[in-house]
Amino acid sequence: MRLGRPVVPRARTPADAGRTRSCGHKRLRSHLQRPRGRAGQRPSGHLPGSLRIQRRDHSRMRHQSPGILAWRTGRWNSRRAPHALRRKLQNEPGAGRLSPKRVLPLGSQGSSARRHLSGPIAIRLVTNGATNMTAPDSPLLTVAIPAYNAMPFLPQAVDSILGQTYPRFKLLVIDDGSTDRTWEYLSSIHDPRVTILQQPNRGPGETSNRLLSLCDTPFYARMDADDRSLPERLAVQMDLLLGRTSLGVVGSQISYLVDEHITPALSFPTDHADIYEAFLANRHPMCNPTLLFRTALAKSIGGYRIAGYGDDVDFILRLCEITEATNTREILLYQRVHRDSGTFKASRACSLENRYALVCAKLRRHGLPEPDLQAFADGYYKGLAGRFNRSADWLSASAMTHYRRHLIHRARGALLRSAFHIAAAALCHPGGITSRVRRVMERVTPKRRALDRY
Repeated sequence: MRLGRPVVPRARTPADAGRTRSCGHKRLRSHLQRPRGRAGQRPSGHLPGSLRIQRRDHSRMRHQSPGILAWRTGRWNSRRAPHALRRKLQNEPGAGRLSPKRVLPLGSQGSSARRHLSGPIAIRLVTNGATNMTAPDSPLLTVAIPAYNAMPFLPQAVDSILGQTYPRFKLLVIDDGSTDRTWEYLSSIHDPRVTILQQPNRGPGETSNRLLSLCDTPFYARMDADDRSLPERLAVQMDLLLGRTSLGVVGSQISYLVDEHITPALSFPTDHADIYEAFLANRHPMCNPTLLFRTALAKSIGGYRIAGYGDDVDFILRLCEITEATNTREILLYQRVHRDSGTFKASRACSLENRYALVCAKLRRHGLPEPDLQAFADGYYKGLAGRFNRSADWLSASAMTHYRRHLIHRARGALLRSAFHIAAAALCHPGGITSRVRRVMERVTPKRRALDRY
């Protein structure tokens, strides 16, 4: 490569006040006059203006995101560069609007630069001293774990997140006033991806809202302190969200975890309309600790409104009203079933809060105002109809309690106790338990169902 005529810098104007210069013309000239390296090319350098151009070997050139925006072989073509960059950035999340004037300064400086540059080049757009996108290794996802008396299951939950195949995440854990060794374990974690906080006991709803308010990444994932995520969970869910801009919430299929035994669970729908209608029918088509959603959408609806353990149904319903939701077809989480879980102990309160969430969703459908939870509970349990509602909620909560005990005894091999509890659950809520058992059997024996059609 010959040097040609020297580069003459143009005078700076007031319009160039916010534009950073990668280097001066003297540095460019001295760089081009350096001796060639062993590969026959001069080392990488910078052009004046808002572009930094790096010379690289052709076999190693590839498109990178977000730093390297585009690459081109052959002679530099300043007229086509803005349009090529614009096409490359159409599918990049968070990319800013490009202007041809910001890509390469015109005049003698740009024409001289074109005269000396040929071969493979990589382009990095710099605006006001920083790129217009996030750094390649910055976290895109925050995984949040609220922990309350979570020992001895919390270490398995944390390790399952730290062992994910998806690298761009950080873990946020809040100890919600635990009285066991939860904080002692959290204090022993020495991983730069983990942030731990401690607070007085405020309940699951307020803790979830605090975790959401502390999230500064575009995506947010829920995780319970006693569950276990499979290593590819975050990677699969992030691929879905990044591939479909209309999608805002992603859940997954689950299996139950009793002690160390894996037990089949329900099969969740994957279509958005089926998920929403299932919620309105008082079924649970999504599992709260499997959720991964866009942070901005969750903050736009005000986060969680219910303070108890039934906060998830109301939250998911309001999300489904402004965005699409889906479940992956893969099992990505093991949900632990044990007697000390919060939903196990507060099943009656969860039943009331779920009923409140469904009533509010139907009122929003018709444009009617929503009551608060206390006013709803006073009216829902008032009079003769209130007694019937209270009895129905008690039977529904008892059915779920017996069903969970059935899962525990079946996993431990106590078949007689397991049969007793499934029979008691069917007596308390015949339609719900029968439907639940049928859906589990459909998932366990898919080949048998396929043969029965013929």
